[in-house]
Amino acid sequence: MLRQIIALMLGSLNNGCIGKRINDGCDDMTDKKLIRILQICIVIGISLILLGHYLLSYTDFTQQHGVTGIMISAACIALGFAFSLPTKMYLTFVLVKRESEQKQ
Repeated sequence: MLRQIIALMLGSLNNGCIGKRINDGCDDMTDKKLIRILQICIVIGISLILLGHYLLSYTDFTQQHGVTGIMISAACIALGFAFSLPTKMYLTFVLVKRESEQKQ
């Protein structure tokens, strides 16, 4: 499901391939491309988490902007978690599946 969503966002699915599995030859997105995109999402997520933590802890951003500054910092952290956690779980699933296929 996540793979199809990413492929749709990138515009790489043809109209005849919607609803079919990506590994059925309908799509030009390979596992390597997908893994690279998910790794980039993880890096973006961790960067947003670190930015939110930095804004809250080490700057006077929240003191200058009050509640709005706290909300911006919290939004950075929340978006960071939204970017990083699901992609980590999906990457782990893909890598475990690939490893089990190589053993067989």
